[in-house]
Amino acid sequence: MPMTELDRLSESTEWIDLEFMERKRTPEQIVEVGIQLHLAGISILNTK
Repeated sequence: MPMTELDRLSESTEWIDLEFMERKRTPEQIVEVGIQLHLAGISILNTK
């Protein structure tokens, strides 16, 4: 019996561990300060 495209793709991705794709959340306080700076027109990228 021929293998369907979906079966073939499902078989080949069983080994992939997506745990590495989880990202750590930015602490809420840092996000809030970044938003406040943005709204104030201050860029944290130009602080060199």
